[in-house]
Amino acid sequence: MFDLARERTALHSAYPERHVPKEGWFDRQGARLASPLLRRLRVRRCLKTTIVTQVAEQGLALERLSDDRLTQQAKQLRDRLRRDGLSEELVCRSFALVREVAHRTLAQRHYDVQIVGGWVLLNGCIAEMATGEGKTLTATLAAATTLRDARTQRRRRHP
Repeated sequence: MFDLARERTALHSAYPERHVPKEGWFDRQGARLASPLLRRLRVRRCLKTTIVTQVAEQGLALERLSDDRLTQQAKQLRDRLRRDGLSEELVCRSFALVREVAHRTLAQRHYDVQIVGGWVLLNGCIAEMATGEGKTLTATLAAATTLRDARTQRRRRHP
């Protein structure tokens, strides 16, 4: 019992932002009962979305932009994501931007199944994909959407 408590404390001390306050018996039982329900709701949210069509619509406007204008759009979008959070509209814009940049730089365009996979990853679910379906390209969607500016992270660590 004590080893488990020590192990949990050691785990959370490495990530102070994930620190979980002491839980009582009722908290543990409530989490145990609610966890399967919340997981099902999260999965339904991932599946019931029109993200693919929204990303395609956003992408049409981005195709005509120059590289400099695309960079400006990325900076503006990054600021809005920090300020407003991960709303579905902003995530669609971000995915369309990442898709267009990948098309221009890597000559690889995200397929619809990869867009859905990025949405699933962004919502905290696990995306299972077969060999050759582009897991790495899929992960770029979620990673680029949640990526923070390195200068901002340095300032937070060293005020």
